[in-house]
Amino acid sequence: MQAKPRFLRLLLVGYALVLSVEGGTNVWINFIGKGRTWDLYPLAEAFWVACGVVVVIVLARRPSMKRLAGMVIVLMFLDSFVDLCAMGGESWWAGPGVLVQWKWDALRVQGVMYRYLYAYWAVTWGMQVPLRCFAMAWVLCDGSWKRFALIAAGLNLIWLTAPQDFLYYFVWLGLYDATHPYFDYLPPEGTWNLWNMLLLRVPIGVGAGSLLVWGGMHHSLVAGNARGHCIKVTPDRQAG
Repeated sequence: MQAKPRFLRLLLVGYALVLSVEGGTNVWINFIGKGRTWDLYPLAEAFWVACGVVVVIVLARRPSMKRLAGMVIVLMFLDSFVDLCAMGGESWWAGPGVLVQWKWDALRVQGVMYRYLYAYWAVTWGMQVPLRCFAMAWVLCDGSWKRFALIAAGLNLIWLTAPQDFLYYFVWLGLYDATHPYFDYLPPEGTWNLWNMLLLRVPIGVGAGSLLVWGGMHHSLVAGNARGHCIKVTPDRQAG
């Protein structure tokens, strides 16, 4: 499965195009959900797409567990920020008009609220984020389907656990209210709250995902050292 540099570039272009199309779809969904009103979200989504491409390039040039961990943390902050821009509403850093809230009442009356909300979730968390995880796993797997599967499964599990939602509430939204039903929207709906997320879901999910990624990266680095080379990302330069 050793990919040639030209093939890698084609994959990167295809990845960027698909990510852009999905980003455009989310912009349209939010435009409708916010009553056909523009705000900061389109710019935030464009920045998200650009960062999704840059992260893959950076990891392809210098694959390492330490670099991957740093990228995952940065992406968690980015995802939660863009998600807040999508949902809209006032926060400590954005006043009225900067982030337009979805017209929940109007959408509910029209009977389309869940259609658009679930469409946004499906594109973001069901397509864009998994695709980014697969792309990162591809450039880190060093030509092994087994390592690709381990890294991709671990990354997707980490995001599925939703630690980024903590950043959404406590960093970007600035909501500190003991009576608020934090995380009750996560499936199965009504099951999760602040404490079982903090003590169970996030530690277990992130821990298991990290072990899967470590297993894939560890075998990748060992195999690369045994062969004496790493993944080629350009015709005259090696990453590592």
